Amino acid sequence: MAVKVNLAQFRREKEAEWGRDITWQEIMDGAGISRNTLARLLSGKAQRVDKATLAGLCNFFHVPPGPVPFIVYVPDEGDGTAA
Repeated sequence: MAVKVNLAQFRREKEAEWGRDITWQEIMDGAGISRNTLARLLSGKAQRVDKATLAGLCNFFHVPPGPVPFIVYVPDEGDGTAA
């Protein structure tokens, strides 16, 4: 099982929706996350996303409670969970 953070893709979608560029610095400042945290999320090296980071990103992007659109579950091949 893998959990993938699609933050770069989600950022592009929000730029289109909001009709403007969104800088990574703006995201860091608005979400209250560090450059290192952002780098780990973008590189796929993050082993976990803590509640404060998740809450900050959801707040910045105005994501309502429920499924988080920039985090995707990707089942491993052969693990029996693929449809």
